[in-house]
Amino acid sequence: MERELYEAAMKGSVTFLLNLFGRDPLILDRYMIAGFSETPLHIAAMLGHLEFATELLKWKPELACELNSRKSTPLHLASAKGNMEMVKLLLSVNPQMCHVRDGRGLNPLHVAAMKGWVDTLRELVRVKSEAACIPIDGGSRETILHVCVKHNQLEALKLLLDEISICNNAEFINSKDGDGNTILHLAVLDRQFQTIDFLTKIAGIDVNAKNVFGFTALNLLEIRSKDASGDSLNIECLLQQAGAMNSRSNVSSETNGATSNMMNTVADGSTLQEILDGFLSKQEEWHKQQERNGRMESHRNAVMIVASLVAAMTFQAGTNPPVGFWQKNSNSSDTSTNSYIAGQSKQTYNFPGLYKIMVYSNATAFFTSAYVFLLLLSGLPLNNRLCTGILMVAMWIAIVAAGFSFHISMEATGVGIRTVYQITLPEKIAYLAVFGILSFAHTCQLLLKMVRRCGRRHRSTSSSTAAPANGMAIVSKNVPSVNFLQTSKIV
Repeated sequence: MERELYEAAMKGSVTFLLNLFGRDPLILDRYMIAGFSETPLHIAAMLGHLEFATELLKWKPELACELNSRKSTPLHLASAKGNMEMVKLLLSVNPQMCHVRDGRGLNPLHVAAMKGWVDTLRELVRVKSEAACIPIDGGSRETILHVCVKHNQLEALKLLLDEISICNNAEFINSKDGDGNTILHLAVLDRQFQTIDFLTKIAGIDVNAKNVFGFTALNLLEIRSKDASGDSLNIECLLQQAGAMNSRSNVSSETNGATSNMMNTVADGSTLQEILDGFLSKQEEWHKQQERNGRMESHRNAVMIVASLVAAMTFQAGTNPPVGFWQKNSNSSDTSTNSYIAGQSKQTYNFPGLYKIMVYSNATAFFTSAYVFLLLLSGLPLNNRLCTGILMVAMWIAIVAAGFSFHISMEATGVGIRTVYQITLPEKIAYLAVFGILSFAHTCQLLLKMVRRCGRRHRSTSSSTAAPANGMAIVSKNVPSVNFLQTSKIV
């Protein structure tokens, strides 16, 4: 019966849900203690089934507090989707869920700010504004303002600083992450001109705040000026108009002991640039990783949608085959025909061989898509290219099997007089050509990536074994090795 509840949540069927409650009033309690990775409310919040979620919460309000395998509440999922009505419903049941942090250390306000859902964020802050001041868990010391700037969500940042008094104070605005970067540092590193323009006009912003290396936002801008576009001059003007000090004098006069030793050791400009190349490359790598994660997430969402559609179609074809069922048993006195019984599909009588093939194809499509969907909802760590590729290949198999099942059933449904063996040559060529082109393209892409990876590995091995003749090091050994930017804090 838990499986039926899962299917009801997928469809958002309130009627089916009430029927299940009538058969077993304790079904929600059984589901909660069974250890499923997602509760029905998680599924409803993710898919936007508002009426279904309302009915669930009437029967079991405690579902709003349940965590899935990723430690996300239903409010996390509704906030990530930007579903305002669902967010209002969940807040009305238990507003304290705004304080709960998921497996990544994010509360629902962080998630809404990350996605840029301004209206959803406004509603969350209206109910629990103090939750906006909760830092991200995990030792990063990042605030919701850092989240907005890192994900380039200017409108969300404006909402927090313009309309919410609890966020608009100098201490919170100038708060630093684990690397000592303020939101102005991050905006300059990412060249977010509009964000910098907005921040420099805020009262209380410290444009001369230093990170752990003693660099201000203007320092970082000058360091990156070698590969800068025309925006650098505009950004520099904004910072100087806001009172930013000359970067070199500022660093040399006010840095702490460790930073001063580092600056004295690497006094020439070229060496300083080389030291900070690692920091800048890590920042760029973080953004590239964010783009890769976004692409994989979009692929996962697409696979989930296709899997649910294929499962629904093949389930319908399996329970209601073409032409329908026999309504009564065959006449036992008639020996000229094959016998049949009531409730049996008519295709087993008309086309027994083809019907068996159709059943196998339909079952392959249904179970493949169902397993893919369950894996995506299981909470297992599938956020990598290999797993995403395997899931996509599985969906190819499901789609091909579903198409084969459809072609076989054409004869019995009366769509055409051609059977699967009489499909015209152009249709066959088109069907096989599309599948062949996709397979060839993905195979070539995989081989190309393998060749490039082997080439990079070979060059890396060659460069590591080659030593300079004079033994000179690029950076002095007195320079501390610091992980300047932890790039894997927010995925």
